[in-house]
Amino acid sequence: METSQRNYNGVMPAPVRDARICAQAKLLYAELTSRINANNLAMVPMTLLCEFMDVDSVCIEKWVKDLSPFIEWELILEENIFYYQISLIFPQILDRK
Repeated sequence: METSQRNYNGVMPAPVRDARICAQAKLLYAELTSRINANNLAMVPMTLLCEFMDVDSVCIEKWVKDLSPFIEWELILEENIFYYQISLIFPQILDRK
């Protein structure tokens, strides 16, 4: 019996493809956009991002800061788990009708 998993599509708009942003931060941006809901918000556990990117939290923190021109973010501690609460500064790039 096969289990069905939802596929998420990330978005990489032209401004994020800036040469000053490292490739890993761009990949992280695409991963974050894949998790944004209809209200332009995502709550993503830091551990999930670390596992997905195969790096430690220091790298994730640096890349999120590098993406600050494109996302608004806040690090939240909830039930002993750190989450990034993310919203896009340019939410119109996600035309999910």
